[in-house]
Amino acid sequence: MPAGAANGPPAGASQTSCPTDSTIVVDGSAPAAFVTECSSCHGPTANGRQYYPSLRTGYSFAQVQATVRGGIVSTKTTITTAQGKTIPARMPAFSASRVSDAELMAIYNYVSQPLPVGATAPAPYCLSRPEAGWTTAQIQAAKDAGLKAWRTPGAVDGNACVFCHGPDPIDLAFIGYTDSQIYRRSFSHTDQATADAVIDMVHALRAQYRITAPPNPLTYRPFQPGGDVLPGNSSLARDQAFGQELKDMGLTLMGPPINSVADAQKAWKELTGINLRQLKVGIPLNKYTEDIFNNDGVVPPCPDLHQCDDHGTIADWITDAPVLTTATAPALFAAQDTYLASPTLENLATILRVAPRDNASWFKNKFLSVQIANYLFRQQAMGMPLLDSLPNLAPYSAPFPVDSQGVLLNAIWMVGANERDFVHNDGPTLTVGNGKFNVPPDTIAGLAVNNASDQLHRIIVPWFWLGFSFDPSTLNVQADYVAEGDEYFTQETFLDNGSYPIHAAFIVSKRSVSVMGYGNAPLPRSPNVFPFSHPDLGRFPVTPLVMRSGYFPELTNFAEQKNFNVINNYQTAYMPSDAGHKTLYQTYAANMYRMFLWQLVSELQTTPSIWNPTILKGKIAKAQIFLTLPDVAAVNGPQDTALLAQVSQLVSKATINGGN
Repeated sequence: MPAGAANGPPAGASQTSCPTDSTIVVDGSAPAAFVTECSSCHGPTANGRQYYPSLRTGYSFAQVQATVRGGIVSTKTTITTAQGKTIPARMPAFSASRVSDAELMAIYNYVSQPLPVGATAPAPYCLSRPEAGWTTAQIQAAKDAGLKAWRTPGAVDGNACVFCHGPDPIDLAFIGYTDSQIYRRSFSHTDQATADAVIDMVHALRAQYRITAPPNPLTYRPFQPGGDVLPGNSSLARDQAFGQELKDMGLTLMGPPINSVADAQKAWKELTGINLRQLKVGIPLNKYTEDIFNNDGVVPPCPDLHQCDDHGTIADWITDAPVLTTATAPALFAAQDTYLASPTLENLATILRVAPRDNASWFKNKFLSVQIANYLFRQQAMGMPLLDSLPNLAPYSAPFPVDSQGVLLNAIWMVGANERDFVHNDGPTLTVGNGKFNVPPDTIAGLAVNNASDQLHRIIVPWFWLGFSFDPSTLNVQADYVAEGDEYFTQETFLDNGSYPIHAAFIVSKRSVSVMGYGNAPLPRSPNVFPFSHPDLGRFPVTPLVMRSGYFPELTNFAEQKNFNVINNYQTAYMPSDAGHKTLYQTYAANMYRMFLWQLVSELQTTPSIWNPTILKGKIAKAQIFLTLPDVAAVNGPQDTALLAQVSQLVSKATINGGN
């Protein structure tokens, strides 16, 4: 089945099929053979890039042919790898089986002709497809040789591909990594023979899964909810677009004031039904792997951190330091072999359980996330839905398996949590070592290129949101991060890149309905909930009813600090200034409070029992602050005043079953 057959092409993919003949020029741009084999080093228009010369300098065909067939290892130009090693710049030797004589002539003709006016890059992003005519036996042979190369420690630095990537290069196949990109980057680690085998395996996987138009890695954002980022050239513009999207969906939360239990339950049910994998958001997720070479020696300005064209950032998926070693990698090979033979969720879980893991290590959690991505890319390549769409999987039970202690593993979420802790505790000082918030020495070169704090902040909210999109309850994380499910996520969303206030309000409401269930649905029987454990308040027993009528609603860091009872007013401090944006935000946030309060009225009228009156009264007070804002009160003031009074009276009369 073609890639994306069930869900359409992945975001960033060319919508136009590439020509079968890789010598054909498409729309006046480079032939596919040039894009695949030359563009990553010599530039998208052959004008050259750092270390690699322009090809538009009058080379004869004989010179081009000799260089392409023989390769070059420079005696003059050296490159410093991310690990600090100095290696010669080099060009691989391309045999006729890799670049045919016809493709070579097409490349020569392209670089020998004047560029079309305004030409800056190939369009569409078409890669050559040498694998198109491969037999089943050829595909299998390439996969077998490639897997061996994938696991072979490199001749340059001793690191194998599998030390940072997944069990196989389905990531490089599903995304449109060119041969030249793989060559150039692999030469920092290994020799050409090993790189050749890996590249052949990439083509074999494209043949196996019929991946014919993979997206451009410079623009593609894997697993972006809804397939694309909402429009806008700033966080505030995209936040407003998000609010408009929610309004256009016809949500009760974006309609007239909620003034009854029935309307509150309707809003709650609608919110429960929103699939976060299908909902477009204004927060751009990180690209798969960034490459500082693409900066061309210049660090571009980044007024919008999440849409910056800086490819030197560590805000991507691939860890900057290997997680596996020659000593530890073989322990995973048996599990990987089982998974590759049958790439099921259960076999992925085995890999996640035996892989190195540390709940305070962002680079180890990146590695675990790459293992998950390997599975998800393969799902998409097979035309299958992502995990959120599988039947009979509750949002709090999938897609993350359980470790040996019974903790559900949302490694994607943990990358955001780790980065938030790292910035909060270590900041841009980049302490080197093995402590909780230190970084491995190999990451320093990448972090020091630009402002490290900016780079780290570009990771936090996108990874939080991606983890949230697979698990709206955010309960399936390491135990210490249960409360941070809304504390730090919401806080960072308010603070991120100029602020996303409507996104923050949405997080609070969507997470609450996902934790609580709807109607008589019980809370998820997560080991992190019974007994509930808060990092600061310790462990205490919580039942579904008590959770609903005591700890509920979950508003941490939407309007309060970590100790629950101190109001820091994020909800008002980050009020949008644009009139249209402000109206959307106030409509959603005010109705969110009303929805929560009417649900609480319903619960307390049925069972007048609460857990912690201090916390509950604090939450009501926070709702009162927002609902009595002049703009909000002008819309629904008398009704909101009556609602607040009714809730307060019910709380004062309720039986206390738990904390004070």
